[in-house]
Amino acid sequence: MLIGVDFDNTIVSYDALFHRIANERGLIPADLPVSKTAVRDHLRAAGREDLWTEMQGEVYGARMAEAAPFPGVLEFFRRCRERGIPVIIVSHKTRHPVRGAHHDLHAAARAWLTAHGFFAAGGAGLRDDTVFFELTKGEKIARIRSAGCTHFIDDLPELLIGTGFPAGTARFLFDPLAVHAAVPGIRRVRSWPELQAALLETECWLAAAATILANACCIAAGQPLPVSGGANNRVFRLAVSDGGNVIAKRYFRRGDDPRDRFATERAFYRFAEAAGVTQIPAALGWDESEQLGVFDWIEGSRPVAAESWHLAQALQFLTALNHGRHLAEARALPAASEACFSLDAHLTAVGRRLSALTELREDDAVGAEARAFVRDALQPVWEAVDTKVIGGRESRSLGRVLSRGERCISPSDFGFHNSLLTAADRLVFFDFEYAGWDDPAKLVCDFFCQPDVPVPPHEFDPFVAAIADELKLPDAPDFALRCRTLLPVYQVKWACILLNEFTPAGRQRRAFALGVEAASSRRARQLARARDIIAQPRLAAA
Repeated sequence: MLIGVDFDNTIVSYDALFHRIANERGLIPADLPVSKTAVRDHLRAAGREDLWTEMQGEVYGARMAEAAPFPGVLEFFRRCRERGIPVIIVSHKTRHPVRGAHHDLHAAARAWLTAHGFFAAGGAGLRDDTVFFELTKGEKIARIRSAGCTHFIDDLPELLIGTGFPAGTARFLFDPLAVHAAVPGIRRVRSWPELQAALLETECWLAAAATILANACCIAAGQPLPVSGGANNRVFRLAVSDGGNVIAKRYFRRGDDPRDRFATERAFYRFAEAAGVTQIPAALGWDESEQLGVFDWIEGSRPVAAESWHLAQALQFLTALNHGRHLAEARALPAASEACFSLDAHLTAVGRRLSALTELREDDAVGAEARAFVRDALQPVWEAVDTKVIGGRESRSLGRVLSRGERCISPSDFGFHNSLLTAADRLVFFDFEYAGWDDPAKLVCDFFCQPDVPVPPHEFDPFVAAIADELKLPDAPDFALRCRTLLPVYQVKWACILLNEFTPAGRQRRAFALGVEAASSRRARQLARARDIIAQPRLAAA
């Protein structure tokens, strides 16, 4: 992949500068739109083409430093550098102005690129020899062809359809003011963030997926189709040449989010493969740079209600995982996300979640409702639960840390919401981006509190006993007591999780996975579900 980018009116925005100079000279009415095109058309209509030509020389020469980069363009170049995607600049630019004062326009453009960080190692990271200013449009097209650009971005459709433009190069028309008509074979974009989404968020990961599939002896066929259900990551179905499908999963990542969802799920799959676990989709491959995993497609549907035979298969899965606890791949697993190895740690983790919710913004009616719910309902419930758990500290030391033998390998966020039931009545589980070592009591409580496919409460005690037996836990009575103690704690936790929609970080993840509009519509539904969880009976912390 090699991306070529035009310079004038694609990287550099001259609209404000042309308008400012024309105003300074009294050449345009004050209410003329702030647009290079509007200034040009006004001067041409007035028969002042000579002034327009002279003004171009001034803008591209003496006053070039006053021009601004288009929003998002430097970020695009920086992201390309981080991903190892080469980018070159190819521009049609005469060396000197046709009219007006004598200036070296090439030198002015390079000085502008330097001033805005395009040559900086921590910025775009361009080299001087990857910037080409060609004297004619024909030479520009020849450079695009000889350089081998796989994609080219320009503001002029006539260049993109010009004689000699390489047929195999993907063409992007940069048209922020929507002044050009649609042209077959050319993708029109309005901004650099849109370009970034098109080139770096789609084509790059598709190329990575194609490489993974080739290594797995498959060939992608057709465009990716989004798969509904994921609220943190982007999940797509890809058709392959043998008529089947695969799943491509792009993991959410953000600079201030400490979770490495990609690395965690990859480590879990490597362990599961070593342990011979079969109730998961096969992983076909991984690409770290694109934060991408590709998996076998599982034809099935999510269970609509949890029945006893579903629980038996869930237990079978957990047992198979933990029979591999002795493996080197198991020892390499991290602690699960928000792992807790003492009662005190459980209380602290849930208290931290609730504390974060007390700062919710009241930016609309639903936000105000959520804030009131946290203050008037969730906080009082938590205080009562916390007091009751702490009140039993004489018989259950809050600070006692679980021994290695009391811990388990947990899929984390485990439940039937992350499973598919095949036509053969076989459950396949997925989504292990929070997996690792944890307290099996936390695993059980999460399993019974997860609201999407609720597990009947009467199954709680039998399931706890079965877990203790299958995992060979050293003190089954203590484990059972810990599970009953923690269940109301985790009811509060899951109410907090549902309200993640209202936090800044939660909004970013949902917008990444679902899009802004769909993420917004979830908020009222999640608040209603949080109310339902708190209304459920809570086991007494005995």
